[in-house]
Amino acid sequence: MPESWAKPLDEMVREDLEQTVRQIYANFESGDDVSIVYAPEVGTKLIVNGTTRREMQGDDVLRPLLRLWIGEKAVSANLRRLLLSGRCG
Repeated sequence: MPESWAKPLDEMVREDLEQTVRQIYANFESGDDVSIVYAPEVGTKLIVNGTTRREMQGDDVLRPLLRLWIGEKAVSANLRRLLLSGRCG
């Protein structure tokens, strides 16, 4: 996980959720297609290359990641721009 993500994430989520995000990130490879899907009644799904890798109830992981990526103090202006334009990927 990039260092620029680690400290802000540490400040936003409980330790167990931070470890979950770190574990998920550690398994990514260059070129992976990653989708995060949230439904209020179902929770959050992490899908990598078309396969569901993790399912979590609620949005406890999703909200901090969104703040990290597209919030007012996003860790990368370029990533924020790409995500908001729908051209990330």
